[in-house]
Amino acid sequence: MEWTGITRVGAFRCDNGAAGLLCMAVTDPANVVILDERMPGWTSLTDALSKYLPGVQPASGWQPHVIEPHTNANWTVLFKAQ
Repeated sequence: MEWTGITRVGAFRCDNGAAGLLCMAVTDPANVVILDERMPGWTSLTDALSKYLPGVQPASGWQPHVIEPHTNANWTVLFKAQ
């Protein structure tokens, strides 16, 4: 997936047992890719989001909200193409 083709990025928490897992859905016109923080390259990806996608906050700005313990998955739209 090319940076210029990304149409939406959302971050959310998946609860698996006692701990929540930070996840991300990245879409382009034909695909939805689900990623999680256990995957190699996660930190590089979250660092690159604010560099390549306009308006995306650095990870330190959105991750705390997404991982807060609530009753929902804390779905947060990080980027939506104009």
